[in-house]
Amino acid sequence: MMLMPKDKSSGRWTVMLTKPLASGTMTGGVLQVDEEALRQAEQAVALEWRPGDVILDLYEVRTVTEGFGEDAVEKDFHLGGFGRVYRVWHRGWLRDMAVKTPRLGVFATEQQKEVFVHECETWVNLGLHPHIAACHYVRELGLVPRVFSEYADAGTLSQWIHAERLYDGGAEAALARILDVAIQFAWGLHYAHERGVIHQDVKPLNALMWRDGTLKVTDFGLAGARQHSNEPPPGGRAEGGGTIFVSKGGMTPAYCSPEQDAGNRLSRKTDLWSWAVSLLEMFQGEATWQSGALAGGALEIFLKHNGEDERIPA
Repeated sequence: MMLMPKDKSSGRWTVMLTKPLASGTMTGGVLQVDEEALRQAEQAVALEWRPGDVILDLYEVRTVTEGFGEDAVEKDFHLGGFGRVYRVWHRGWLRDMAVKTPRLGVFATEQQKEVFVHECETWVNLGLHPHIAACHYVRELGLVPRVFSEYADAGTLSQWIHAERLYDGGAEAALARILDVAIQFAWGLHYAHERGVIHQDVKPLNALMWRDGTLKVTDFGLAGARQHSNEPPPGGRAEGGGTIFVSKGGMTPAYCSPEQDAGNRLSRKTDLWSWAVSLLEMFQGEATWQSGALAGGALEIFLKHNGEDERIPA
C-alpha cells in the first residue's frame, strides 16, 4: 500500500494497493481513503509491538530488539536506551524492514518530536547508495514517529568483531576482509559528506552487514535527533555500567573525536576520526579505550605489541 498525493478538493488520499482488501470496493486497483480515518487508525496503533502482530494490515512484526549493545534482544540492531527496533515484513513491498521506535518518554514536547522527524528526514533524503542503509520514510504510529529503514541480514560490524567473524580464514583472509569493510565504510561516509551530511556517531554498531560481505552505514540523522531529545547528556555511567559504548547526546564516547569531546564545531573530519577509531577496533579485536579522543595512545600500544594475536593481522 502506498499513499499518493492528496486531492485537496476532497481532503482524501489516494492509496495504491498492492493486494486486495478483505472488504471494500476496488476500482482499477485504486481506493479512496478518508484522511481523518487514516489518521485515527494510525493513532490507534499500539505503542509496543510483539512478534506476530500485524500493524494496519501492512506490517507483520517478526522480531523485537531492545537493550544495550551486545545484550540487545535478537542482537540485530541497537538504539540503546533511546528505544526499540522491530523487524517487520512489509506486505506490500514483500521485504523485511527495520522500524526504529523511540521510547515515548524521549519527547518532552511536540517540538522535540518535530525536530526528531526533521533530523530523520536527513537520512531519507540521502537516497540510495551501495554503502548507505536506505531510510524509506518516517511514519507516526501510535503517537510515536517510527523510522522505516533497510534491514540487514547479517547484523552489525560490531557483532562481526566480537563474534570474530571478521577474522575467519586466518590472518591473510582477515586482513583482506578488514580492508574491504573499511573501504566500504569510507565510501558510505564520503557519499554523505558530499551532500553536506555529517553522521556524528560513526562506530561499528552503526555499520550494518550483509551475508555477502557488503557494509552499509546506518542511522544518519539520529545522532542529531538524540541531541534534541529528552535523553540525558553524555558523561558518567548508567546503572549497570558500560555507557562508553552507548550513544549519548549525539555521540558515543568510545568513538568520539577530540572536537566532539570538547563540544566544538563538527566537520567531516569528525566522522573520519571515528572511522579511524573503528578501524583500530577491527585490527585490535576490541575497544580498550574510554574515549575516542584518547585512542591514539591505544594505537601506539597496538603497534608496539602487534603480531601477538595470530587471528588478527598486524
